[in-house]
Amino acid sequence: MKKTMKKIITAIIFVTTIIFGASSAYANLSAVNEARSIQLQADSLVAAVDENSLMLDAMENVIDYSVPLSVRESIVVSADFSPMVGVAQDAIELEVNSTVQKVGEIVRKNGDIANMYVAVVAASEVKVDDQYKGQHGIKAWAYVYWIDNLGTKNELYAAAADWDPKDKVVNNRQVRYGTTDVAWLLWLDGPTIKYPTENYAYYEDSSYSGLTLRCQTKIDVVNVGTVTCNVGSRVVTR
Repeated sequence: MKKTMKKIITAIIFVTTIIFGASSAYANLSAVNEARSIQLQADSLVAAVDENSLMLDAMENVIDYSVPLSVRESIVVSADFSPMVGVAQDAIELEVNSTVQKVGEIVRKNGDIANMYVAVVAASEVKVDDQYKGQHGIKAWAYVYWIDNLGTKNELYAAAADWDPKDKVVNNRQVRYGTTDVAWLLWLDGPTIKYPTENYAYYEDSSYSGLTLRCQTKIDVVNVGTVTCNVGSRVVTR
């Protein structure tokens, strides 16, 4: 009798293990398939973005009214110039502008729809020529693409940088991205640091999610100083 009970219990455990294993495998496969679906949708949306227009829109503070006001107000941008020792603080004066635009919609397996956005900060060196103040010098941009989830943390999709040195000699390009606290005092997750050798850099990375997704770009103007740009998106209640 005892042996029979043991066999029955063993059989039950065996069948339960198979069922649980199959359920786990199905859940994992389902998660992988959804991740692939989201990636394909996001890739398609970003491929349709006209980056030249996006750069100009950032320089002109273009407002995309399809982006909810709460999202537009959650974007944080900054740019600054740090001079080398012996160089005047105003050797490079920057005008800082930005834009945030809706890239498209991501449809999840359960039917939920998440919006995909891009925020861009543009820093332009300004000079006064014949009493006219204009954007004539070095220009720098920082981008962050993200999937905005209702009620949960946002997901980073990509970070990018663009530089237009004009007549300046530049080096030591750097891109950092990850998550930070809302005050930008600390990197909470990351950052991933890249050192591009060209004046354009684009990095897809879906490994970050959090309250504030941030991209920081830096470039050294030889014998002058460093131009730094920051752009970040906070989670908001829509």
